[in-house]
Amino acid sequence: MKVVYETDLADFEFWGGAKRNAQKLTHDELKEVEWYLEELGACNEETWTESKINDMFWFQFEDICQAIGLDYDEVEARE
Repeated sequence: MKVVYETDLADFEFWGGAKRNAQKLTHDELKEVEWYLEELGACNEETWTESKINDMFWFQFEDICQAIGLDYDEVEARE
């Protein structure tokens, strides 16, 4: 069964390391990431699944930060 739904990234339920990383971003920064992922998905004809989003925040968080103009080390230093 395939279930598709729309949600704001700020309301997405991250888990594991992705949750820790997502919590370091502000609401506005999450909105920027959401816009970036929507554009990236449209260009690549990609459908974002919960697992893909979570994996990206967990394993490619540095890329996410760079994509929206944030310094990864500064974001990592946030508590």
